[in-house]
Amino acid sequence: MLQGRIRGIVARSGMRGADARTIVGVSGGVDSVALLHTLIKEGVAVEVVHVNYQLRGEDSDLDEALVRAVCTENGVAFTVESVDLEAEAKKTGESIQMAARRHRYAFLSETAVLRNATHIAVGHHADDQAETVLLNMLRGAGPEGLSGMPAVRPLSGALLVRPFLDVRRKEILSYAAAQQLSWREDASNHSGKYMRNRIRSSVIPAMDQASGKDAAAAIARSAALVRAYVEDNLQPNVAAMFADAANVPDRSLSLEALERASPVWRARLILEALQRWAPDVERTQATADRVETLMRMQPGRRIQLGGITIWRDRDRLTFQGPLPVYKSVELWAGQPARIPSGEVWMALRTNVRLRLEPPDENTAFVDAGRLAFPLLVRKWRRGDRLQPLGMSGSKKVSDLLTDTKVRPSGRHGVQVVTSDGQVVWVVGVRVAAPFGITTATRKVARLRFEPRHRA
Repeated sequence: MLQGRIRGIVARSGMRGADARTIVGVSGGVDSVALLHTLIKEGVAVEVVHVNYQLRGEDSDLDEALVRAVCTENGVAFTVESVDLEAEAKKTGESIQMAARRHRYAFLSETAVLRNATHIAVGHHADDQAETVLLNMLRGAGPEGLSGMPAVRPLSGALLVRPFLDVRRKEILSYAAAQQLSWREDASNHSGKYMRNRIRSSVIPAMDQASGKDAAAAIARSAALVRAYVEDNLQPNVAAMFADAANVPDRSLSLEALERASPVWRARLILEALQRWAPDVERTQATADRVETLMRMQPGRRIQLGGITIWRDRDRLTFQGPLPVYKSVELWAGQPARIPSGEVWMALRTNVRLRLEPPDENTAFVDAGRLAFPLLVRKWRRGDRLQPLGMSGSKKVSDLLTDTKVRPSGRHGVQVVTSDGQVVWVVGVRVAAPFGITTATRKVARLRFEPRHRA
């Protein structure tokens, strides 16, 4: 029986522990309503979240009203988020379904963190699994895509659990009818507009008829077998190779390691990097192929994927997120200039005979008597010039970055400190000669950049 199978999953996943709390995503459809009902019967501490996407006018509001009524009847806490999904999808360029999925999981994650939840439960079932596998197959997916959705996976410090994943939808419908549950049908689930619906209404029934078997159940079983292989063999190998190839703080992959790998493992390393550093980018073989083309290009070339830039540096591929835009920030002694990449500090010393510690790349000493306050900190611009300390004549900052072998992926984040429009210090690179310390210096400014380390 359905309840008995759920009881086993609840026990194995620890959803009924003393400190356990589960956030349940409930749309108002039969799957999620039945899931909530079975979890309540098992004594699981639950809280419901519902997203009103405003896609179907009054019907969307009626979905929300039903979920609210079910929660009130069962004494369950309820949180709703309303979002104009159509407008959001147009803004991001995503399909409605992709935008809905992203928004749904973001809301589940945020709520789980706020409520210190240990588990997140959603109502995907075996029919959903079969449809997902077929969709992924049509996209040319690899082993992970053919393994479908996992029954349990980490999500935002909690465990995402799909208790119905080996349960057929007809079993859920029978359970809901027997328990006299109320639910709402989404008319868009029968629309031929979406590929998933066409697979549900036409492809799988045709497979049933052609084979004389339960195609959805067979596909779900195959997905479970492929997932076991992926988790026991493929993922450990990818993790070991990624540890060898990746510089995690720099978000980069070694070109040497990529070239050493066979084509199939090279693609796997690139897709693993995208999963970790660009989770919103679609991870397909075509995407991996596009990234791989950078390996054959000159250093300094780049491609855009969604909101990230992937750079071909001299010895690595660097995955760089969108850079924040900000205006110049004033810098005063003792008051840090806060910029997206960290903080710049200035300290003034009047006794120039004090020993000056050898500066590291993030520290510079300049003649304070030649500065016009406040100093400004900003991103370097094309056309910026300076006379580098120890050199004659001026040089473009862009040429200086090339000469000092600053990686192309790192140049966009380089900062300069300026005084009355003149570059005083290219942070981490070079001080300008007119501001260098001489025997005539009477006051020294110590400039220090404290980078903000990325997670």
